[in-house]
Amino acid sequence: LGEALTKDKQFPRALKEYETVAALEPQNPQSYVLLARTLWYAGQRPEAEGLLHKALDLDPRNVEAAYYLGLFASNEASYPLAERWLKQALKYDPQHFGALYELGTTYMRAHDYVHARDYLERASAESPAFSQIHYRLAAVYRQLGDAGRAAESLELFKKYDQLDAQRRTYYPQGLLEFVNETETLPDRQRLERYRAALLKAEEKNGDDSDLLLFLARVFLELGQKPEALKRLQKISSLAADNVQTRLRAASLLASFHDYPEAAETLRTFLQQHPGAEEARLALASIYFRTRHDEQALQILSPSSPDSKYSAASHNLMGRLASRAGDSSAGPSSSSHRTKTTSPTWLWSWPSPSASTNLMISSKRRARISRLVAGFSSPRASVTRSPGIVAKANGRFAGPPI
Repeated sequence: LGEALTKDKQFPRALKEYETVAALEPQNPQSYVLLARTLWYAGQRPEAEGLLHKALDLDPRNVEAAYYLGLFASNEASYPLAERWLKQALKYDPQHFGALYELGTTYMRAHDYVHARDYLERASAESPAFSQIHYRLAAVYRQLGDAGRAAESLELFKKYDQLDAQRRTYYPQGLLEFVNETETLPDRQRLERYRAALLKAEEKNGDDSDLLLFLARVFLELGQKPEALKRLQKISSLAADNVQTRLRAASLLASFHDYPEAAETLRTFLQQHPGAEEARLALASIYFRTRHDEQALQILSPSSPDSKYSAASHNLMGRLASRAGDSSAGPSSSSHRTKTTSPTWLWSWPSPSASTNLMISSKRRARISRLVAGFSSPRASVTRSPGIVAKANGRFAGPPI
């Protein structure tokens, strides 16, 4: 069930399933790998990294844990660290497609084209129908002066591209990333190339939510927020009742520290769907990150008497309790500071009832303590969005954001 929910991008629900598995099998390293993978897809890379290290503590030979740690490092441009983790994965599984592919890509990004060729060729032997690898090989062959093999790889890319319809709309950004003439461009010029390619793709696939999300990200990178918001609004209109769509839009905005727009996206959805627990948790997380703890606690309050808290909700409430305890020694409560300094965007949520409007720090700590009773092992908060990788040969890899 967790795997099916992950493929459907229902990450919060998948997370609950994998949390249950990890609780039932605390000594099974694969439970932590599956949980880490889902956390990463949901934008919680630091939490995912901690669980991968936990898996390696239980099983130092765990291939998938080393692979994902290498993938994270490569995406962060920490190439020596990525090389170490990916080689560790290949030590125990020399045919691991994901590790071969990522190590080749890592060398390519580091302009070590000889090693990039070697590992990408090995990856191609494991999954010859994966189109993107042929495009990367073409770029590598061109860098090495092998025009004939570069042309052959491009033809293979075109052939398999038609069979890879699931990711076809993501190629404009992926292709441009590795075109030789863009490699030495300044970041802004490269982003402008991405924007041009994505706008052209939008003309043909204007209702593709993944494409629109990519385009919104590029607009935000270029500082063109109004254009980004237009795409996010269109995504919302295409799937007005889809909580995952709103979560992805809010996650993107939050990753650029646009917390007011991210919060408004979630509040609008919750006003129509007050029982959407995933959206409530995401909004509470935004309030927590912006240090508006009273609002976070209000959102985390049960939506019905029968509501059950997920481990993620318990985690956030535990962090709220910890912060409330740290701030209680000051001359004024944290809630008082929140009330006097809150921006206007914070207060458009309906006013809390008397039972939830806890404005005294001691009462707030007591209430949180009751809510988090029985909880253990709090983890870190959400900070980044997942990167884009590919899936091939049955190996786990990340879906697009």
